Amino acid sequence: MKTGILTFVRTNNYGATLQAYALQSSLEKLGVNAELINYNGVMYDKQASVSVVSKINTYAKNFLIKLSGGFRRVKTFKQRYLNLTSEYDAESIVETNNLYDKFIVGSDQVWNMELVKRDARFLLDFVKDDAKKNSYAASIGADRIEECDKEMMSACLKKFGGIVTVRENTAKVLLKDELGVNSDVVLDPTLLLDRYEWSKVSVMPKTKGKYILIYQMGRSKSLIKAATEDAKRSGLKLISLKPSLDNWIKGRNCYGAGPAEFVGLVLGAEKVYTNSFHGTAFSLNFNKDVHVELLKKGNVNCRIKEIMDNCGLAFRLMGTDSYDAQKPIDYQEVNAYLERERKNSMTYLQKIAEIQE
Repeated sequence: MKTGILTFVRTNNYGATLQAYALQSSLEKLGVNAELINYNGVMYDKQASVSVVSKINTYAKNFLIKLSGGFRRVKTFKQRYLNLTSEYDAESIVETNNLYDKFIVGSDQVWNMELVKRDARFLLDFVKDDAKKNSYAASIGADRIEECDKEMMSACLKKFGGIVTVRENTAKVLLKDELGVNSDVVLDPTLLLDRYEWSKVSVMPKTKGKYILIYQMGRSKSLIKAATEDAKRSGLKLISLKPSLDNWIKGRNCYGAGPAEFVGLVLGAEKVYTNSFHGTAFSLNFNKDVHVELLKKGNVNCRIKEIMDNCGLAFRLMGTDSYDAQKPIDYQEVNAYLERERKNSMTYLQKIAEIQE
């Protein structure tokens, strides 16, 4: 059986790239011929309204990343591990109807309509046979659906004739209450693979000695301060992983890491300080001493908060009343939860993979 996966593949983001690989790999373990549709949608269009100063800053950052090998390593990882199709745009993607027995949209924030610029292709509106439409761990990425998006989302999602699964319980509730669409909650694809499976695609850091890893989505002074103070107390080295000039720290700054280096850095860390969903997910999967900060802007914290709550780790959410940096994490309980949900999630993938007579 041949299945087309529609997710974010034209990005240099570690989490997006690795979740795409994980879903492809998990389907292949079930005997599915899975391909990632190389969709160049409207979300990748350059913003015409970007100021001259912003453009200069962006070019400077991108030049540094490119110079230090980051883009090259992302490209290499994709070429080596992702089963990508030729490029499709909003019109030509219709041609894929003749190629696949099933379609899966997800994971990641494919149903965050603001992020995808209200592109209905991520709601599989181009798929002619409704029975072929499925989702795996699709995320809205927020705790609400904008009023302007409800009609389009409802019309498209009610046509899904296959399995509909989302990544967060928040999304499940929103789909049911706001759109009248039923769904089930499954794990992010990156959590379907265990530590051993991820180690096979990782590149371990050459750093000698133990270290604390900081991985930020946007600069957080409080996160940097907490990690820096921890490093001083513990005597551990400090490494910052984020391809951006404004996240510089007094320590080792890794600008040129790709997805494989990201996995290796998390895998090798003693502690991780992060405000990233996938930074959190990989830390939990690798049983790290993790400290998670909720983002101060926007309404996207539900996805991080939910995974921490599900693992019984609300006490490791920085800035909350329950935060306790010293309380040890019982990874026996966390691993039991992840293993149980991993089996449950694979069951849904198996249902999608089944060929209907």
